[in-house]
Amino acid sequence: MKMHSPSEESRVDVSVIMPVHNCQAYLADQLRALLAPTELVLEILAVNDGSTDGSAEMLHQFRQEDPRLLVIDQSCQGPGAARNAGLRQARGQYIAFADADDLMPIAALERWVSSARERDLDVLVGNAYRFRGDVEAATKTPFFTRQPVDQVVTGQEWIRHCVASREWPHYVWLQLIRRDLVLQHRLAFHADILHEDVLWTTELALVALRMGFLQAPDYGYRRHDESVVFSPDPERRKLRGTSYVYIMEKLSKYTERPDVSSAARRALQKHLLHEAWCFVDLLRKDIRDTQTRADLARSFAAIRPWRSVLRGVRTMSDVRRAWLTYIRLRRLQA
Repeated sequence: MKMHSPSEESRVDVSVIMPVHNCQAYLADQLRALLAPTELVLEILAVNDGSTDGSAEMLHQFRQEDPRLLVIDQSCQGPGAARNAGLRQARGQYIAFADADDLMPIAALERWVSSARERDLDVLVGNAYRFRGDVEAATKTPFFTRQPVDQVVTGQEWIRHCVASREWPHYVWLQLIRRDLVLQHRLAFHADILHEDVLWTTELALVALRMGFLQAPDYGYRRHDESVVFSPDPERRKLRGTSYVYIMEKLSKYTERPDVSSAARRALQKHLLHEAWCFVDLLRKDIRDTQTRADLARSFAAIRPWRSVLRGVRTMSDVRRAWLTYIRLRRLQA
């Protein structure tokens, strides 16, 4: 099988954007999986986000061996900023994302592209499985089982489905996106926060007209103890709290957009209640410093979310959850 390298004149089928920050232990496995022979005209935009462990050297070594790999070096700015750097240089008909410590086999990407073209999709959402250590020994149990795999839906219909089914795949590395959609709506990641996938996926879904899904768990999500998002470091946990507040403020504003259908608006309002519940759970279980807890609880109150949150209340279970969320936040502010 040939390996088609992108050139200035050639059409690039897929641009894969991959933030890299201190992933030397896993990086080679991911690069070999993505850079296997394929008929796709492929470019891998690896954004070295201030790595200090030898990841940068590994990237440039692989670059010498395979011109499909393009390396972008920048200071450490976080995965959102790194993905934005990749988006600015991407030339593919489609954009995909991969994390440097996971496994995205090129065969999976081929299936995603084939399905997206066959169904004329703006966005294809794939599936994943978890593994530790030896990927060959992994049980490939799919992350998600409630997606509308036999349908093509609008993004706003998908939001409604995800909230109703309590399964919202917001992971960017499960998405294959038509680049014209990103350019048309000037989509970009919110840098400087954690869980940036949530807002990206919501903004993407609000404008996508044709979304499709694949049930097969093609993407390998590696579980290990060095996760940045779930770090026990107090400053990282505080950043998770401030990120939640930022995300909830943005979600509340999305419900006021004139292009959002009434059904999608109600779903987003209901989802706000879920995010508020998770925020309180974070404060109660993971934030040890009482002053930090109080400050975060007050910052949540300052965005005045309750009007939107309460509009998402639909059932007695929602009423109970909203009441408990409110009471617990009031106590945490004291």
